[in-house]
Amino acid sequence: SSRAIQPVKDEHSRPEIEYFLREALSQRFDTQVQATDGMLSPDELKLRDQEQKEFSSRNMKQRVILNSVAESSEGFKLETDRIISVGDVRSAFKFSLLVKLESKARSLSNPYGLLIVSTKQVEDKDLKKTDSK
Repeated sequence: SSRAIQPVKDEHSRPEIEYFLREALSQRFDTQVQATDGMLSPDELKLRDQEQKEFSSRNMKQRVILNSVAESSEGFKLETDRIISVGDVRSAFKFSLLVKLESKARSLSNPYGLLIVSTKQVEDKDLKKTDSK
């Protein structure tokens, strides 16, 4: 049996954006997560592949944990923790990001209707500059 799906609003709520960012950041940065089609731009997928090859050649793994999200004129400012592991040794670092998103059609592979267009690591002083704009 089947039934019609109710149309979804094109607007994105704050919680929906945060859920998307958690999932998409995992696909972008986490070594043990496979990126699925539809959440990352082709440029971000290329960067992910290059980064993961470099980690693999050094026998390293990476994971990023999202702590906070703030909207700015340049995109979304994210405070994350970056965990790098080499064998049994793990190190955690503060990892501030500026992420730009784009809206797209919702699909089964991307029910959020959002796409990460770019991720850029920024220093805390750069984050403060974007706050003042």
